[in-house]
Amino acid sequence: MLRFPFFKKDIHSVEWSYDTEGSIWKLVPLENNVLVSEVRNTENKKVHFVAIDIENGKELWKKNIHDTWWVGIETIHKNKIIFHGYATPELPEHLHLIVVDSFNGTINWKSDELKYLLCKENEIICIRQSNLGYEILGCDIETGAVLNRYDEETIRNLCNLTFTDLQDTVRYPESIDLNKNPEIDKSTGVLPKFIIVEYLMLDDHVVIAGYEQNKNKLTYELIILKRKNMKPVYRDIIISNSKSVMNGTFIKYSGIVIYPVENRFIKAVKI
Repeated sequence: MLRFPFFKKDIHSVEWSYDTEGSIWKLVPLENNVLVSEVRNTENKKVHFVAIDIENGKELWKKNIHDTWWVGIETIHKNKIIFHGYATPELPEHLHLIVVDSFNGTINWKSDELKYLLCKENEIICIRQSNLGYEILGCDIETGAVLNRYDEETIRNLCNLTFTDLQDTVRYPESIDLNKNPEIDKSTGVLPKFIIVEYLMLDDHVVIAGYEQNKNKLTYELIILKRKNMKPVYRDIIISNSKSVMNGTFIKYSGIVIYPVENRFIKAVKI
């Protein structure tokens, strides 16, 4: 496959690389420079979670949470990772709530009878079902203590609001089909066989992800270009044999681009 010659001063090198020893299902960044990955082994039906320091790639913790398979990341809020279990293995309905400190992996509190709805400031709002019906509770994110009880109308109004800690730190790529940009079109002359799927415009760089097709094989890649001349300064394979078009293949966290490689390794490049 064609690779571009680079001047030494333009080379962007890998800041760090981490082997998850499994298949990456989720990459979730938090505001405290922590990246959490949900890693599964579908053959052995095992799942573990690992937290990585985004600045240096150092592993902070690695463990199972709640169950060896029937558990997943629900959301993040205030440096906490909120996990869900399942009502039964046969049903995909989320149930159970496990709140974990993202920096050390300690379980702050958990409940087998709560189902997550949303987060609001220092509260996790959830449903508790009983034979008499259900109630909507606002639980303290640190301790699980019930702080408030809500009615359905209040919850509907809250669902229309956006609560996020990361809007100034994390950026995600945009789909090329939904938001075409004339600057991106310039790159087609430099990358004639490359099909751009998503991109992110930064002050000095453009990050793109897409593929080259050879028969039935898609080679998915991440490419970083200098914005002033749209010349590539970094290129790497995300997955060498993809069977379908993918979205959400990279994250920009502060001055670092994070992306998976072959669905197992996590790489970080400073820009």
